[in-house]
Amino acid sequence: MAQPRVLVVGGGMGIGQFITEFLVQKHGAKVVVLGLDISESVQQLEKEKKLCIVRGDATELDTQGLAQSAVSNYLGGLDALVITLGILGEVETVARLDIEKMRKAFAINFFAPVQLVYDLSLISFNVF
Repeated sequence: MAQPRVLVVGGGMGIGQFITEFLVQKHGAKVVVLGLDISESVQQLEKEKKLCIVRGDATELDTQGLAQSAVSNYLGGLDALVITLGILGEVETVARLDIEKMRKAFAINFFAPVQLVYDLSLISFNVF
């Protein structure tokens, strides 16, 4: 089987870090990590040339463009996309809701993942 090519959004910390390390170490996957915060262990995998890191905010179109370039140039296409970014956001009554915090939560939890899936599907995504 060919080496799987995977983009892990939010793959630098927490659950995403675990998934990144699992894909690289257990499955020999070729991985691009898109993340704002990157753990030392994931940075070490990049130093060992086992993956490529795109540092930045996944809600920013420029950062998404860098990730798309890495998918094309480093991976040569995409077999799987893993999105682990997300925040809880505001849990409040409507009368006390901070709309700007709500907008940020939607940007992270909904709009960024949808935009990434859409843009990446235009490049190369093997649907399975």
